[in-house]
Amino acid sequence: MAKNIMDFWKQAAADITDTSSILDTNEILDTSAVLDTSDVLGVEDDGEENIDDTNIILRVFCTDPNHKNSEIKENTIVYISSEPKMPNIDIEIEISKYFDAVKYGEKLKATLEIKYSVDQGKGNQRKFRNDVQRYPINEDYVFNVREQSIFEKNGKYDKFDKRIFKTTILPTYSKIFRGGGATLKIYNAQNILLKSFAFQIRGRNPTKEEVKTYLEEKGYSQKYWFLYRILVHESGSSSADYIRVQQFNDSEVNSKIKLGTDYLRYIEGTPQWGYPDGWGMAQIDHGGVANPANYLNANYLWNWKLNIDQALLSLTGPGGYIETANGHIQNAISAFKAKNKDKTITAPSSTQGAITYVHAPSTIPGITVNNYFQTTAELAINEKSIIDAEIIKKYNSYTRDFLSKIIIENTGNGIWEIDDYVVSRDNKIYYVKEISDITE
Repeated sequence: MAKNIMDFWKQAAADITDTSSILDTNEILDTSAVLDTSDVLGVEDDGEENIDDTNIILRVFCTDPNHKNSEIKENTIVYISSEPKMPNIDIEIEISKYFDAVKYGEKLKATLEIKYSVDQGKGNQRKFRNDVQRYPINEDYVFNVREQSIFEKNGKYDKFDKRIFKTTILPTYSKIFRGGGATLKIYNAQNILLKSFAFQIRGRNPTKEEVKTYLEEKGYSQKYWFLYRILVHESGSSSADYIRVQQFNDSEVNSKIKLGTDYLRYIEGTPQWGYPDGWGMAQIDHGGVANPANYLNANYLWNWKLNIDQALLSLTGPGGYIETANGHIQNAISAFKAKNKDKTITAPSSTQGAITYVHAPSTIPGITVNNYFQTTAELAINEKSIIDAEIIKKYNSYTRDFLSKIIIENTGNGIWEIDDYVVSRDNKIYYVKEISDITE
């Protein structure tokens, strides 16, 4: 998985030299502030002709209970909640009865497009997304001017100076999560653009308690004791001072770092990204081992629960870390036994921070090599199977093993050699120790 995100914040602070471009990300949490973010999140001028007449007024409302202002201004922010749930968006269109572009009884059409576009860096440090989602899928919202008029009385309009039409624009949010630059457009029956409205959709992070509750409800924490620790570590949220776990960049963690617009990975409320290409809370890497065909689905970026589900799949799915750990251990033991069939193999105890990993079977589901790690000893409260350490290390470095190889002792018996770190950019990373030291 991607390197701990905290290391990137430190590097970003060191890299920023142009103070004229520095952005105070605390300001963009205020939904009353108007932002020019078209160069950041993908709101673009597509050159489409827009009548934009004073005879038509478009108002947009966010009706979520936790949104402080019901009506939103153009280029401001609405949020995916920590639940998570997409924001409820309603629209109100006010049209003068003298406006010839909209006839009595004809239909209007509304489209909403959400785009998250990022292309930064190069090589194995390239951050790239180009996600475009149109709501609803494969069709437009169509509503009849006559049927939707709240001012209609007995089918007559000539008593009124204007007509007002209301509709909920986003009824298909339940399974598709998207954020970035959003553009709402209203067309008449001749597909002439009458009005457009741009705003931003960002994400709010869940609390640590919300994450724990989800893990318990899904049965993940009962089966994989280290999963919560991995999530808070990978997201840079392990400090006891932080109450949230970062799926999205959060000023709770990075408020002390001044961030320029060149550092797109640090914009408040956008998905976390870390080297080499990790996204979200679990830092799921591009081309992940479990399901690379679906890895780039943008739902993993904007829905923290789905991000966790994908992390679990990388552990338990075909070609995942558990299967790979089983294969590595089995192959090493089979090779040793082929030449030393009557000899035993043991694993030494290895203390990694607050946990000591010992020669014992694992409680993790899916382990097929437990028979090689049998013991009559009862594990202490701070002891875990050394097989667990092998799995944990693979989450950080898929090709490296904690149980490195079997060496032959003077007795002819075998003993596992421990490799408890990896080297990244000339730094030793003791990943298993870092996970073991996290308290819940």
